[in-house]
Amino acid sequence: MQGVKMIRIVVIWLIFNTVAFGQDTQWILDKSARNFDQQHIRLELGFDFDQEMVFGTANLTFAPLQDNFRELVLHAQIDSVQAVRAGEDNLSFAQEDGLLRIQLNRPVSAGKSTEVSIRYKTRPTRGLYFFHATKDHPEIPDQIWSQGQGEDNRYWFPCYDKPDDKLTSEIIATVPDTLRVIANGELLEISENAARRQKTFHWKMDQPHVTYLISLVAGDYMTVSDTVRGVPLHYNLPADRANDNPDFPFGRTPEMLTFFSDYITPYPYAKYDQTPVQDFAYGGMENITATTLNRRIFHDQRARPNYSADGLVAHEFAHQWFGDLLTCDEWPHMWLNEGMATYFTDLYFEYQEGTDELRMRRLRQNRSYFASLQTQPIDSLQPSADGVTPVELGGGKAYTRGAAILHMLRFELDDAAFQKGIRRYVKKHKFGTVVSEDLRQAMEYDSGQDLSWFFKQWVYGAGFPVFDVAWSWDDTAHTLTLQVEQIQKESPAVDVFRMAVPMEITAGAQVLRKTLTIRYRKESFEFKLDRRPDMVRFDKGYWNLKKVDFEKSFAELCYQLQYDSDVTGRYLAAEQLAGHGDKAIPVLQRELIREPFYAVRTRVVESLGKMGSAKALAALELAAKDPDARVREAVMQQLAHFKAPEVTTVLKAHFRDENNDYVRSAALASLGEIQAPGTFELVQTALAMDSHRNVIRRGAFAALKALHDPRALPLVQQYTQYRYSYGGMHLLDVAALECAKALATDHRAAALDAIAGALRNPYFRTRIRAARLLAELGAVEKLAALNEVLQTDRRDRVRPALEQAIKTLADRKASKSSL
Repeated sequence: MQGVKMIRIVVIWLIFNTVAFGQDTQWILDKSARNFDQQHIRLELGFDFDQEMVFGTANLTFAPLQDNFRELVLHAQIDSVQAVRAGEDNLSFAQEDGLLRIQLNRPVSAGKSTEVSIRYKTRPTRGLYFFHATKDHPEIPDQIWSQGQGEDNRYWFPCYDKPDDKLTSEIIATVPDTLRVIANGELLEISENAARRQKTFHWKMDQPHVTYLISLVAGDYMTVSDTVRGVPLHYNLPADRANDNPDFPFGRTPEMLTFFSDYITPYPYAKYDQTPVQDFAYGGMENITATTLNRRIFHDQRARPNYSADGLVAHEFAHQWFGDLLTCDEWPHMWLNEGMATYFTDLYFEYQEGTDELRMRRLRQNRSYFASLQTQPIDSLQPSADGVTPVELGGGKAYTRGAAILHMLRFELDDAAFQKGIRRYVKKHKFGTVVSEDLRQAMEYDSGQDLSWFFKQWVYGAGFPVFDVAWSWDDTAHTLTLQVEQIQKESPAVDVFRMAVPMEITAGAQVLRKTLTIRYRKESFEFKLDRRPDMVRFDKGYWNLKKVDFEKSFAELCYQLQYDSDVTGRYLAAEQLAGHGDKAIPVLQRELIREPFYAVRTRVVESLGKMGSAKALAALELAAKDPDARVREAVMQQLAHFKAPEVTTVLKAHFRDENNDYVRSAALASLGEIQAPGTFELVQTALAMDSHRNVIRRGAFAALKALHDPRALPLVQQYTQYRYSYGGMHLLDVAALECAKALATDHRAAALDAIAGALRNPYFRTRIRAARLLAELGAVEKLAALNEVLQTDRRDRVRPALEQAIKTLADRKASKSSL
């Protein structure tokens, strides 16, 4: 009987596992299925640069969350697992559907720490990226960098690769002795094998973190170090940028550490590395204690203040608390990482640059969110079934909408209560994972407020209020009546909003400040005043995420531009005055001289450009001498709205004489827009100029696009060829490809050849852009070229774009054949 029973158990086990892991059923390993806790991973790594191969051993310590644990299942998008061991025992294993299933030799009890050792080799298609000299590009130095978020580290080592589980980690990496390895935590040891000309770097991260934050960078670096409050700060400069002044990208890092530590909690780790790498996929990545950055951060005085790395550096540094110390438990709660990092960057700028800078950042970010709705509409969104899962906080909205939510929450609570809530939230959940309800509870605790309505509306709901605002004045009763109506379209996830809105009404020497609580679709409010108001501000200080239709008289806009203490009020007044034509020009021109904040002067310039009159041009010529290069750049852009004879001299002078790359680029692009004589010759000069992010060359291609000159096409082919020295960004490639696209109507064959040539560019975003442009232009004649690239392109990010372009063009070809 005992033997029969055992046979039955084995049969049942086999049936269960065949169903659960069979080829016809893809089993998903996620939070709901995870039945173990990762505790530590030790990665021993070697590399073949030429083959872009990783040879690794992953030693994983874990503890089951249930008794009688027999099978460990890990994410593993790796090519070949060669052996799995537990101590001296060899374990059986199988790879399928991106999972590694390991059969333990004996059952393990819940909570018992167990270690398995997994020896493997893989040629990653994502997650880990190799750079090395090739026949076509011998100038590329050896470099490796990783990018784990969202779930890409599984492509170079096996692990549980979701954000709901934390562990500690070690990396022991062997590389050529000319290179250094930078990783998470502390560097314990560097050992050298002189015979093999290799060095081995041993890094260890003792505090728990999610697997996507495990990082490795290998390359030729020189390090500049600083120490602030006992924390070593390391700025790792690539060899070809070793002579750069590290203060330009990194100079404010000490101030950031001080600010974030004082506001949140002291920096919780042993050190902080910042390492720029070639062709990074994003601006930066907040790997725990070891941020990876795009090389675009390197710049000099010719780029300032139009470009600064401070925002990027601050964002990734803020992530060391929000995203690393505390990590979203599931991706729908990603705003707890990205919204927090975005908003704390805003707070740093408020601390460093003042309230005006904070308010303008909020205005720009809110408008960026509104712009994203063109491709991410809210009408179809449904409330979550559980009521506590964010609805509209994925992708870019995690940054922009997420930061807006925090800004509004700060206003609801006041500064002191907001900071207390943040500190409580961090203290309670540090080294753990969080969901949105954790933040709500922390913010409620010290403030004593019930914030369930706020989170239901903003976090678990979608959209924003659209206000139609108007006021009327009763001279007899000395009463101002404010009418406020919410006119946004209702949908399942969008309702009428409750919102606290600060008001300021100025009537001569009288200034009345009130905070309105808006709850209904349509409301009115009355205010007693000594006289008819000069200015009525709705949402003074720009605290709320909303759109407002508030028609104001010319006189009120003029008053608001001149006297409003709120920079966003002056900015909005300058924007709206553009609709009043030439009579607004004297007012706008006056503000070019007296307005203290550059962003308002920039908005004045844009309004003058929209007017396009002779008087507006005279004002712009005055603004062309503004001490702030951001204003001068805006002037160069706006001069494109005027006729060539009137502005050619000004534009050429600024292209020739300016010491700011961004101003020169804008001047050149506008010369193309107005078809100024001699522009092609200036373009040829500009293409020989190096500049930050290739901004001058990009201006040259913008000019060529506007000129519609076919002589641009050989230049497109030339400047979409990869050059390591360009560094950092692919924006030049995009500008050149857009130029070719504009010429495709009249010069199709040459334009398509130029675009197809970019399919061989080593930078992945350039290949993606070229493939999409060929599909957009219906270039069936380039199907063979696309298929050829698809056969050899290993990058997972690129292949879908190639495949979609091929499908689009093949369908088009088939459709033509059937006619």
